Amino acid sequence: MSERNYTPDRRIVCVGSATVGSALLRTVGSLRRSMSDELVTSGSLLIWDTGARCTTLNERIVGALGLEPTGRTVTLALADGHEVECQTYLVYVRFTFGSYYGPYEVPAMTGMNCDLLIGMDIITLGELHVNRMSETEVEFVFIMHK
Repeated sequence: MSERNYTPDRRIVCVGSATVGSALLRTVGSLRRSMSDELVTSGSLLIWDTGARCTTLNERIVGALGLEPTGRTVTLALADGHEVECQTYLVYVRFTFGSYYGPYEVPAMTGMNCDLLIGMDIITLGELHVNRMSETEVEFVFIMHK
């Protein structure tokens, strides 16, 4: 990681690297249904997708954490043009290190290739910095505002 001047009102919560051309930034984190509940996931695959408007949860995590629906549904427009109606759930996220953040109300879908797809609704709550390190690698840092 190159040296950066981060002010005290910012907290780095995720650092990672990706291969140039992979299009998606991947990190590991954990998820939980409440701050008072001991049940958490560990080693959850998080994909950072700046092309996604909203963060989306894998339905497998809904079952693993015993999440209850909020009673709201949202319609997601997928990249292939299809629309899917999904129930929403509240979840807390620990991105890589630091504290849990949330609760975030996120829709859940089946068939996802990750546990949580982090969209622009969460990314815009902080700062995502991407820096090309070489011909084949980029580093990224996510800073959550306090």
